[in-house]
Amino acid sequence: MQVNVSGRHSSISPEVRDYATDRAEHLQKFYNRITNIDVIIDHEKDTHTVETVAHVEHGSTLVAKHKGEGLMIVMDATFDKLERQVRKLKDRVRRRRPHHGAKAPETVEAVEPEEDEFEEDVDFEEEF
Repeated sequence: MQVNVSGRHSSISPEVRDYATDRAEHLQKFYNRITNIDVIIDHEKDTHTVETVAHVEHGSTLVAKHKGEGLMIVMDATFDKLERQVRKLKDRVRRRRPHHGAKAPETVEAVEPEEDEFEEDVDFEEEF
């Protein structure tokens, strides 16, 4: 999995780059078909905006974005959002796939009873 960390209007320190890379690689634990993650960090006055874009095999793209004060807090919130999306995608993929080891239930043919098997001479007497 490839992780790209870039900054808009600012440079990214090695500590922040390492932290973002570690959080992005942690997502591989939940779903191993992630091929590429782009982390874009933007800084305007007192607010930070972090956007993560995860590219998954077979064309899926997951995007999470968060804006607020404090770069690490915003980054954690963004990766938490992305983690929820990854788990949801994995659940959808799991439910869609059939279980290969499960056997289909055996069908039982209905047997129609012959007329001779029933006793029609039964008298029901009501006693009150």
